[in-house]
Amino acid sequence: MKTLKLFLLLCFWTIAVGQVIGYDSGNVLSNGGFEKGDLSESANNVLGSYPWFTSNHGGNAIAVTKNKTKSGTYSLIWNPIGWNVKEDKTLEDASTFIVTNVREHTDKGATIARLSGFLNTSALKPNFRVQVILANDSFSRYNVDTLIAGSVPGWQSFKVSMPVTPTDNGMFIAFMVQSTKGTGAPGSQVYIDDLKLVYSGPDKKEAKKTAKNITEKAIEKPNQHNETDKAGQKSHAKIPIGLNHVPKYRDESSRQMANELGLNFIVGITQWLEPKPGQYVWSGNKNDEFQAHLQELKKGDYKISITFTNVHMDQKHLPGYLKGKRFNNPYMLERWQKYLEAFLPRYGDYIDYLNIGNEVNNYFGKHYEEWSDYLEFFQHGEKVIRRLKPKIKVGIVLVESRRESFWKQLEPYCDHLGITYYTPCSAFGKSPTDEALDKNHYKYFARTLEEAIRVAGPKKILITEVGCATHPDIDSSPELQVQFIQTLFHWLSGKENKILGISWLAPMDWPYEHTKKALQGYLDAAALQHEPFMKYLTSLGLKYEDGSKKPGYDTFKNEIFRYRNTIGPSKK
Repeated sequence: MKTLKLFLLLCFWTIAVGQVIGYDSGNVLSNGGFEKGDLSESANNVLGSYPWFTSNHGGNAIAVTKNKTKSGTYSLIWNPIGWNVKEDKTLEDASTFIVTNVREHTDKGATIARLSGFLNTSALKPNFRVQVILANDSFSRYNVDTLIAGSVPGWQSFKVSMPVTPTDNGMFIAFMVQSTKGTGAPGSQVYIDDLKLVYSGPDKKEAKKTAKNITEKAIEKPNQHNETDKAGQKSHAKIPIGLNHVPKYRDESSRQMANELGLNFIVGITQWLEPKPGQYVWSGNKNDEFQAHLQELKKGDYKISITFTNVHMDQKHLPGYLKGKRFNNPYMLERWQKYLEAFLPRYGDYIDYLNIGNEVNNYFGKHYEEWSDYLEFFQHGEKVIRRLKPKIKVGIVLVESRRESFWKQLEPYCDHLGITYYTPCSAFGKSPTDEALDKNHYKYFARTLEEAIRVAGPKKILITEVGCATHPDIDSSPELQVQFIQTLFHWLSGKENKILGISWLAPMDWPYEHTKKALQGYLDAAALQHEPFMKYLTSLGLKYEDGSKKPGYDTFKNEIFRYRNTIGPSKK
């Protein structure tokens, strides 16, 4: 019999039903692996051996208990007192797994596995959080966004899902207690109950209805909405497309590029600049280029997205006189409201989408203790925006890491979810760009973008940045950029009911040394000194630094034309 060298938990598992009436203690696992041969043999036949998970340190035992039961006779209790030691001797947070076979369901057409259940963390110390993870048997797909806080009274529900394919044999359902590596969580318990696993396939009726709606929009009469230019039809049924900061204000070459490409979407950022209370940068300024540019873009029928950089990537950018104050400090909220009450009457009529923060989970992932304060700050700003300019759509921009857990708390106050996406490259580790073009790889770009659509739920996503670097030293190339652009636009067809707009990051490669200086204070200093990362950051353009075209420039132009002149989803 093969031996799974995993710290595994197994309970009776049911499909599309709730908790089983009772548990057989012979089916319970502890830190040493499966206790009963029948179950371990079954799991090993499905999953094979994963030697990089080797052992636990300490207890981590799982048991059946009649305590803390939510609705049935029994609950599972997990004592995450140990931690995991990997094959390479590095440590990992305390985890436990449930294993299930998916092949019988994918063979019948299932494409999604949805897990729901309840955790009781009242006996888990408050400095810990439980992460709920789904992963397929090769760990090429996984969902790690759901976090459950410790020391919360009562039962906390969770819902997670993951795509499944006919190539999958099994699936891991993992529960991990963060911040336990090397220490464990002695004296803590986690209770698990009312688990439900449902497999589902595509809703053919809904798909047919969606396709019909897209087709009807795509063939609207030209005299109603459409306007033809060099890049084809600018149809309001199609997703607006942009190239960041193109066109620039009073820049003829930039304007020509915008016209040549047929752009109709633009993304901009703005900072809360207020040197002293009530002293705004536009005060007494008769030549307000920001306002003039917005007016000019609106005359050109552009959709405009503006993002506040109060939190921008991994840094905060607030007025100096507010330095050190918490986001929910009453004076901070008062000044934030006053700023918006001055900003919105001046610029609000030209803005379609206003995002309060850019890639904020980069910052709050490291400073989670400030997150609840920022939620208050966000809600306060959202109320002011809706009161003064109700036509503006309010959102926030989040990166992929833990996006779902942050979005769940923000979603009630947002009209859309803003995201950014860049293809992988070997800037910090071996990660060739061609992985983003491999449909069977977990880094396949469409998996990432479709996961963002799933996370957004009924609301649409706004892709404020997308890009593909070309430097050969980081395992990419101009040819791979071409392939990515082509594949991205083929994927885009048919997503009109899910995506509000998409903007490529850079028209031209940024100059290396100038970029290092310009981003000081916006990015970590170590990153700016990291040569592979800088080669990534300065090779994202569609043109080289000298202005000569990369092959991707004409590809981008041609794909916009093809996309706007294609009815319905394209086939490749």
